[in-house]
Amino acid sequence: MDERSDSDRRFRKAPELADGSPFSAALTDLGEQGVRALGLLRSADRLLTEEQEWERRSEIVISCCRGAVEGLLKLAGKESDFVGTGSTGRELSVRLKALLKARRSANALERLEAELNALDSLPAELTCDDALFTKLKAVVAARRQHKAPIANPSAVFEARAALAAEVDALDALPDRLSEGDALFVRLRELFEARKAHEASLRDDLAAEFAAVEEAFAAFRYEQANGWEYRARKVSRLVYQQTRREPGAVELQAIKAWSDFYQDANVTVHGESADTGIAASTLRKIIAAIEQLFVDLPDRALRLRELVNLSHPTQEEADEVARITDPRANSYFFEKATSAAWLDLLPENRLLPESDKWSAAPYLEHLAAEDPERVLAWLSARLDAITKLGPAATAQTVRLARALGAAASAFVLRLVKTSKTESLLLDIHY
Repeated sequence: MDERSDSDRRFRKAPELADGSPFSAALTDLGEQGVRALGLLRSADRLLTEEQEWERRSEIVISCCRGAVEGLLKLAGKESDFVGTGSTGRELSVRLKALLKARRSANALERLEAELNALDSLPAELTCDDALFTKLKAVVAARRQHKAPIANPSAVFEARAALAAEVDALDALPDRLSEGDALFVRLRELFEARKAHEASLRDDLAAEFAAVEEAFAAFRYEQANGWEYRARKVSRLVYQQTRREPGAVELQAIKAWSDFYQDANVTVHGESADTGIAASTLRKIIAAIEQLFVDLPDRALRLRELVNLSHPTQEEADEVARITDPRANSYFFEKATSAAWLDLLPENRLLPESDKWSAAPYLEHLAAEDPERVLAWLSARLDAITKLGPAATAQTVRLARALGAAASAFVLRLVKTSKTESLLLDIHY
C-alpha cells in the first residue's frame, strides 16, 4: 500500500507515553537505553497522531519501534552472553580453522614427499632457495600449529611384499581363485591392510571433523530458530525484573518480542507498511514493554479488572497472553473465574508444563462448576498433554480426580499412552 494514500489517518495518543505515567517512569529508571527507547516510542506516537505530514511515515514509526526493542534487549547483557548465530558461527569458524590446520599438516608432508619423488638424488646441501627446503619449511610451520599423528603404513608394505612373493612363486595364474588359495589369502591381507590404513588416516582427523559437524549443527539450529536468541535475552530480563525464571506459559509472550523485531526488520529492509500496521506494531510493543518493565503494583489494578471479568473479549484474552511476569500469571489463574477464558486463551497458556501447571487453579475452579466442560477440553487435548511428558500427564491425572467418575474413561486413555510408574501411583492413590 502506498504510504501517502493513508496520510490523512490519525490515531489517539498512547497514554502510557505521557510524562509521569508508570510506563514512562519505568523506562526512565532503566537508564540510558530506557530513556532512548521512551524517546523513540514517543517520536513514533507523534508521527501517528499529529497533523504534520511526513513521507514514509509508517516506515519511520516501525523503525523507531525496532530501535526501542533493540535498545531494551541490550539491558539483558552483552551479545557474547547469549547463544545465537553469532556465537555459534564464531565457534564453527574456530573448529574449521582447527580442521584446516590438521589437514594442512598432512598436506605439507605430502607435498614434501612429492618433491622428493621428483628428485633423482638428494643433494648434499640445501639452502632456503631450494624447492625442497621450502617444502620442508612448510612442514615445520604446519607441525608447529598441529602435531597430527602419522599413520604407520608398514602393514600395507608387508602385505604388498607377501603378495609379490606369492606371485613370484607361481608358474601361471590359475583360471579361478577361492578363499583357500594362498594367492587369494595374500590378496585379502593386502585389501584389509589398505582398508585399515585408510581408516587410520581418517581417524587422525576424526576429532576435528566431529567438532566441525557439532558446531555446524548448532549454527544451523540457531539459523532455523533465530527467535530463540532474542527470547533468551527477554527471559534474562524477566528474571532480572521478577527474580523468577519464566516457564513455558510465559514463553509465547516472550517470543512476541522476537516477532516484533523480525516483523520490523522486514520493513526496515525495504518492505512498505501502512499506518494501520504501524499503529498496531506500536500498541503491541508498548503493551509488551509494560508487561516486562512496569512494576507489578502499577499493573495490579488492570490485573484485578481482568480476573473479575465475566464475559472477556478476545482482545482482553490477547492482553492476558502478553503477560511475561510469572507472578502475574500465577495471580491471574488463581483468581480468574469466567469459563470464557477456556476458549479465548491460547492453548499453551492452559496446558501443564513439565514441572508446574500455572493454569491448574483456574481449571480446578472451573471443574467444580462445570466438570463436563473441563473434561471435554482435556479429552480434546489428550495427545498434546501426553507429548509434554510423564510429569505433565501426572498433573492431568491429579486434576481429573476433581472431575469424578465421569473422568474414568479419560484416565484410562492416559494410562494407555503413558504407562509410567509415577502415573500409575497417582491413579492408585
